[in-house]
Amino acid sequence: MTDTLTDEQTASWTSRAGLGTGRIPITAYTSPEYYDREIERVWKRTWLKVGRTTQLAKPGDYFVKALPFANTSILVTRTREGEIKAFHNVCSHRCNKLAWNESGNARRLQCGFHGWTYGMDGALVSVPDEENFFEFDKAELGLTPVAVDTWESFVFINLAAEPPEPLHSYLGDLSDSLHGYPFEEMSREYRYSGVFNCNWKVARDAFYETYHVPVLHRYSFAGSFVSAKENPYCHNHYYSASKYHGKYSLYANPDYAPTPMEMLAFTVGGGMDSLMVKTDEERSFPPGLNPSRTADWSGDNNTIFPSSMITIFAGFFLWTEFWPLGVDKCIVELQQAMRPPKNASERWTHEVAASTLHFGLLEDISTLEHSQEVLASGAKSHMVLQDHEVLVRLAHHWNQQIAGPYPDPSAT
Repeated sequence: MTDTLTDEQTASWTSRAGLGTGRIPITAYTSPEYYDREIERVWKRTWLKVGRTTQLAKPGDYFVKALPFANTSILVTRTREGEIKAFHNVCSHRCNKLAWNESGNARRLQCGFHGWTYGMDGALVSVPDEENFFEFDKAELGLTPVAVDTWESFVFINLAAEPPEPLHSYLGDLSDSLHGYPFEEMSREYRYSGVFNCNWKVARDAFYETYHVPVLHRYSFAGSFVSAKENPYCHNHYYSASKYHGKYSLYANPDYAPTPMEMLAFTVGGGMDSLMVKTDEERSFPPGLNPSRTADWSGDNNTIFPSSMITIFAGFFLWTEFWPLGVDKCIVELQQAMRPPKNASERWTHEVAASTLHFGLLEDISTLEHSQEVLASGAKSHMVLQDHEVLVRLAHHWNQQIAGPYPDPSAT
């Protein structure tokens, strides 16, 4: 038996993060006025992950990301010189959407309305019947740029005309601590998305803790590889807060006995192996992965403010995002990324891993709309958080630091 968790190891994570222990007003999830303030002060001024560099492998590659909360569409390109650029996906002539496809490769992009044509660097290069425009200068009519930067294999944008800080600074310790993990090698993705009738923070908070695992996941993960008699509530090994973001290391049951199908999947590898079977790859982990170097470890959850989470295992990772659509509506998107399979056996293992995740994800999202429905009743004025919900508290802390305190429920 390897080391198990003790009270000393897990006590007072909230105080260690420098956070208070007060309750969360339900107005965080129900106030239309506060939602509007969040959009302006948080969503339009923080760095948001919109894609991956693997989507821009060659010069001329591009992809489009719709951002309904900002009433815009973002066009991200790879120029001939290899630079990554981002623009509002709006033609300068009559403001038609320029790129209609989700992705592609092109030397130039032409508006489907009147034929104005732009280079992948955003410059306006061709205008039909140009001589009939007045005081016309193509150099002034390129696409409207958006701040863009990359971290590891991920593309981030910031909608502010002048972002408050560079991406590297925004990510804090996370920026360097995961360098060396093979993100870019994991280019095979399985994607899930859905629209839910709940506030984006209701969805985000559901994924930022493991207190729910023994109950909500009792038919899938709980009682197997993430909990044990010595750790029945799925207490995590480690928590940390770095600027706006947080991390916790997931517990692994050292005595879990995989089923015959799981053992077969572990044998051929390619995804499921890293959940419960230790691999040689763990010996070369970057310092930010399993930072406490705990033996009973399955993976790390890294929360990225305002509403992303990257869950990293030895052989694959998940990226989950929660996008606002309204005070009581949001989009949940999840990408499961693994190395491309080398053969049919590894391809089958991918399906086992994807199916396992899909079942657990359905359990996770089952509570979201129910929560929003009763939050709106006003029956409760506050939510109560425990110590192992510390990263939920951290996210609410920074939400209020940036967008202002939540409205007083008694005043509504």
